[in-house]
Amino acid sequence: LSVGFVVDDAIVMLENIVRHIEHGMRPFEAALKGAREIGFTIISITFSLIAVFIPVLLMGGIVGRVFREFAVTVSVAIIVSGFVSLTLTPMLCARLLRAHDATKKPNVVLRVFEAMFESWLRAYEWTLDWVLARKFRMLLVPLATLGGTVYLYMIVPKGFFPQEDTGFLIGVTEAATDTSFEAMKERQQALVEVLKSDPAIDYINSTVGAGGPNTTANYGRLFIALKPKKERDNLNAIIGRLRAQARQIPGMQAFFQPIQNLNIGGRISKSQYQYVMQSGDTDSLYRLAPEMRNKIEKVPGQDAATTELYTKNPQMTVEVDREKAAVYGVTVDQVRNQLYNAYGSRQVGTIYMPSNDYQIILEVQPQFRVDPSDLSKLYMKTQNNVTIPLSAVARLVPTVGPLQINHQAQQPAVTISFNLAPGNSL
Repeated sequence: LSVGFVVDDAIVMLENIVRHIEHGMRPFEAALKGAREIGFTIISITFSLIAVFIPVLLMGGIVGRVFREFAVTVSVAIIVSGFVSLTLTPMLCARLLRAHDATKKPNVVLRVFEAMFESWLRAYEWTLDWVLARKFRMLLVPLATLGGTVYLYMIVPKGFFPQEDTGFLIGVTEAATDTSFEAMKERQQALVEVLKSDPAIDYINSTVGAGGPNTTANYGRLFIALKPKKERDNLNAIIGRLRAQARQIPGMQAFFQPIQNLNIGGRISKSQYQYVMQSGDTDSLYRLAPEMRNKIEKVPGQDAATTELYTKNPQMTVEVDREKAAVYGVTVDQVRNQLYNAYGSRQVGTIYMPSNDYQIILEVQPQFRVDPSDLSKLYMKTQNNVTIPLSAVARLVPTVGPLQINHQAQQPAVTISFNLAPGNSL
């Protein structure tokens, strides 16, 4: 686009100077007169073109950030074009062009080009005469074009950024909130084996467990690399197949979305588009977020509306009886530390090897952390060095609560995410 702008003004100046030379004027005089005649026109063209890109340059938001470099580049190219056309082009015409000699015969190449130009000119003259003889019909053409433009504007899908086919998909798997790590791992592996059978998939990288993008233990991630475009279907067809295949794994949901080169803000979610609700009143937020998700789910054109809010997660609350604890000489911090030793990730040492070092993590054996009743098997020592069970100073109260409490702008927030159904735009 910039190359076209740069040569456009120079061509206008060059043609005007050559016109005077063909009328018998010397090149130096033709350059002066031609530049004087056409100078204001080139200045007008330059500033009118710059005015077109000023709104793009001053545009705010995401669109302005995307197109700002474009507007600056084209505007500078137009300014350079106008400067060159008013200075360098007339100077080169005065130095390089020769006076017109009507008796001199042009060479074969010029004669061929002149014949071609003459044929174009005659064709243009014929079409111009035909159009001017049918003015009313020609008036209908722009009106029909305007109507067609309005119609196309109404039916063409519109979106913020078009969906790209980068050859990669991201998958988010989700199980029930009380799913253990071992059960989640087995279901994730079974899902990967099912998805590998799809002919469009090249390889899959799979992770489960809390950490990184997985905020809780009942989430998993799939990084799916697709085969080259010539060897597979389009993205919508592939995602539809993968969703159908994922339903074969009981107790697990899977959400797929294409990886994009350009992502605009947002949180890590299960779908491509998001709607975030936030409030300092968590009771109202947790009550209204499911209603909002249900309303979004009814909007035509969206697909797989879901939320990260889970308020019925089973919990086990350990309530310490401070009077009994004082009798045995056990502190609340001692109870807390004992729970962390058993179910946390306390590092108690490091094994140093020649090529690497390994952390020593203290925890109970796996068979003693599969059921809430295993809490009663924890013991602690009193100040008299007597071992007592945890149930002697605390009682276990089963409750329910949110699986996680997300925040945005320092306020509790709930993210509702969704994808677009095939053939729909945002």
